[in-house]
Amino acid sequence: MSTAIDKQSRSWHFFSAITAMPKLIIAIGFMLIIGFASFLPTLQKDTRSDAFIPEDHPSLIFSNNTKEIFGLSDPMVIAITNEGDNGVFNPHTLELVDWLTTHIEGLENIDADRITSLSTENNIIGTEEGMLVEPFFESVPETQSEADKVRDAVMDFPLYLGSLVAKDGSGTLIVAELHDQTRAQELYEQLLQLIEQAPVQHGEEIHVAGEGAVAGYMGAYIDSDAVRLNPIAAIVITLICYLAFRTLRGMLLPNLVVVATAGGAIGLMAAFDVSFFVITNALPVVLIGISVADTIHILSDYYEDAATNFKDNARDLTIRTMTRMWRPITLTTVTTMAGFFGLSMASIMPPMEYFGLFAMIGVGIAWLYSLTVVPAFLTILKIKPSSSYKPHTGSAKARVDVFGSFLTNVGRLVVRFPKVVLSLALAIVITGGVGASKIYLDETLIRTFDKSEPLYIADKVINKTLMVATISTS
Repeated sequence: MSTAIDKQSRSWHFFSAITAMPKLIIAIGFMLIIGFASFLPTLQKDTRSDAFIPEDHPSLIFSNNTKEIFGLSDPMVIAITNEGDNGVFNPHTLELVDWLTTHIEGLENIDADRITSLSTENNIIGTEEGMLVEPFFESVPETQSEADKVRDAVMDFPLYLGSLVAKDGSGTLIVAELHDQTRAQELYEQLLQLIEQAPVQHGEEIHVAGEGAVAGYMGAYIDSDAVRLNPIAAIVITLICYLAFRTLRGMLLPNLVVVATAGGAIGLMAAFDVSFFVITNALPVVLIGISVADTIHILSDYYEDAATNFKDNARDLTIRTMTRMWRPITLTTVTTMAGFFGLSMASIMPPMEYFGLFAMIGVGIAWLYSLTVVPAFLTILKIKPSSSYKPHTGSAKARVDVFGSFLTNVGRLVVRFPKVVLSLALAIVITGGVGASKIYLDETLIRTFDKSEPLYIADKVINKTLMVATISTS
């Protein structure tokens, strides 16, 4: 590799300045990471389906006005089912309904005045004097005969059949409205804990569904996915970097840029009071994949140069590398940022707008760290050639490893059979176009969840038993 560089160029002067004070640059880099991370505890999750609708959209304005006028909110729906001969109309199941209703009323985020169940609703009976309004039961029935009277009263009240109670008596609902939708996840977890403590007997089942449960469950999904996906992505990137460079710095420097990029993007979201939406869960993984690209390009050139010039000064080697690489990585960064900016500008859904915006910011942070912190580290570290880049005997060029040899052979095949390659590419494009035309748009919210998840099972049980859609578009 040629070592000749233009020492009069602006890039040479810039990287000379960066490498002249590497410890200061590194310190600033770490301070920024800490600064970004300090905002993370204030990040708020917004898992509502309404979050995907612009605030000024007529449908959302009408929905919000309706909720405000009538005091409505997306509820938690708790279903109690019993497949026995008497269904839910037996002393123990009615006692379970009353027990759950009482304990749910005591939860902090529940509107105690907006709970609907058999133990809270009244029966309206016509009399000679007019109407008699009385609870279906003031005290829990102790005998089956008393439970049968409750059943007769409910079945004689068509308003509740199919909405509060199954028409065959096999199930009933407790509908509880929330004070604060942003705390739905916390409430959902409290309800699950409450159900674990409920005095359930054989044949009785309790399920939690509803729009409020969806918001809460989405929050749990986000936490679960983040705990699983982000470490896996980081491990995969680290493994690839190890296979590519076979050095400790070759693994750690890309991960440093990843931490700065993902932490910076999410930290700035929190700093500007932007909520963490369902779609935002993919942002860290996307940034992990993109942010390492610049560093990998730099390290590839660095180790190729170091293979034949390992006796050089570390700073000179770093300046040469950065002078050669700053332009291509800047151009790829600009085009990537432009793509995300276009996504942000084109989308009308707030989560997608913010996704594009903060992905663009994250890519910019990756570029900044790659051009400053990475060369600063390379300057203070002694030159250590990579076993993946070995010089040819009697040649000034580096010899690549098996992966490089494989790609070299692929390149030769492409050059040798260009028409075949273009034909295959065209066939793939046509196949993709045909497949895209057959995509089925499924807006069913419940399909977001795996069929084995409690929420999915709860929705299906409730819809089957009571014919009530507890989740919109389900």
